[in-house]
Amino acid sequence: MTALSETHFHAQIRTAEMQEKIRQLAAHYSEWFVHITPERNIPSILASGLAPRPVDAICIPEAIGHRPGLNPPILCLSPHSRAHEWRNLQHHEGPFSEIAVHASHLPEHLDLDWSFPPSWNYAGDVSVDCGSSEYHEVFWQTVLRFGVAIIYDAIPSSHLRVWTPDKDRNAPDSWSFLNQLHHKGCSESSIPPLEET
Repeated sequence: MTALSETHFHAQIRTAEMQEKIRQLAAHYSEWFVHITPERNIPSILASGLAPRPVDAICIPEAIGHRPGLNPPILCLSPHSRAHEWRNLQHHEGPFSEIAVHASHLPEHLDLDWSFPPSWNYAGDVSVDCGSSEYHEVFWQTVLRFGVAIIYDAIPSSHLRVWTPDKDRNAPDSWSFLNQLHHKGCSESSIPPLEET
């Protein structure tokens, strides 16, 4: 099949109708999404939710087009099946905590990661590989291939779960709610960091 036009693809996935479909079908592709963050960020996450942050990357024109300003703050989320690939983040100083959010609590707008060129630039190739020209499927297959999607809006801390050693890392639905651990008197320093892998 002929590859999708990437310019057309990126324009189409930004329409309100397509964004709604992408979000509605998120759980079909990954029920849980994971963000790995330095443990020192836990207090701000408890206070303000899992919030996007500025990134040191060039924001390409298509990304600027639907969000005002240069380099809009973003937050990377990994499908749970790909989270293990992000556990040793060389560009941050650990220790780290692993936080999960259910697909039903994803923010309204989802995007491919424009700060990571392979994720942004290969939707056309992905459409050929997966044999589909359906925009929502190409979007999610690209996310699954490169292991990352981005969001532009904060996720409330009440929707967040955190992995602890007494829980099954492969079952985020068994993880404790982050704000429940806090209310039980578990300080941010007592939330165990990720193990080295």
